[in-house]
Amino acid sequence: VSSVFPGLVGTMDIAYQDVRLDELLNHTSGLPEDIMTPIWSTLRTSGDPLPLQREKWIAELLAVAPAVPRGTHLYSNAGYIVAGAMLEKKTGVPWETLIQQEVFTPLGMNSTGRGAPGSPGTPDQPWGHEWQAGNWEAIEPGPLADNPEALGPAGTVHSTLADFARYLGAHLSGARGGTAYLTKSSFEKLHTPAPGTDAGLGWFVVDRAWGGGKVLVHSGSNTLWYAVAWLAPQRNFAVFAATNAAGQSAIDATDAAAALLIERHN
Repeated sequence: VSSVFPGLVGTMDIAYQDVRLDELLNHTSGLPEDIMTPIWSTLRTSGDPLPLQREKWIAELLAVAPAVPRGTHLYSNAGYIVAGAMLEKKTGVPWETLIQQEVFTPLGMNSTGRGAPGSPGTPDQPWGHEWQAGNWEAIEPGPLADNPEALGPAGTVHSTLADFARYLGAHLSGARGGTAYLTKSSFEKLHTPAPGTDAGLGWFVVDRAWGGGKVLVHSGSNTLWYAVAWLAPQRNFAVFAATNAAGQSAIDATDAAAALLIERHN
């Protein structure tokens, strides 16, 4: 981190200075779970370019002492944002452009974008839902229907099911020997957990009998949507379940759907 952002060395907590990119992505950097900082309240209204917003945000974040010692696993969305800012700093290209060039376009994810899907005023796509006063309330697409844009590397991407299947398919094929997209060694790096953890680079790696051994799993939410993916490379099999709501009921529902699909196809 310090080699990419030398200007932050004077204010950065010393524990972060030697943290590597892979530690940010496998959640062993020591960064906290909570990504709120004072600048958070300005992110929806700031007129600064997104890379500058991110750099200001991580300047505040990295000045705060770690939540756990470096090397200890603690899931932190902040790590993804710092990683995204590092890529921007090294390449001079905004993360929004990088992810399009390096992921969406090569994988043919042509219906994938950022922010809430759909158009205000018309249900052309499912809308996310929020639990309010005992009822699910649909949130119209717009700035309040997703996290602030600057937090993009931590998850502001929307995707059709077909597009996301292409993404999952790339990882499934890669885990089985590599693809034209990435080399076998690159996929092995992504799918290998940090020592003493089950956290790879963006995936958790666990053993399941139904998967024939090692499987990859990840779930996530922006508080209005929820999704979970399971990949079983030994069986060349993947399951993905998503819903336009969040919270425990969404977790339970998608887990049940995934379990049913696994049972039916086992």
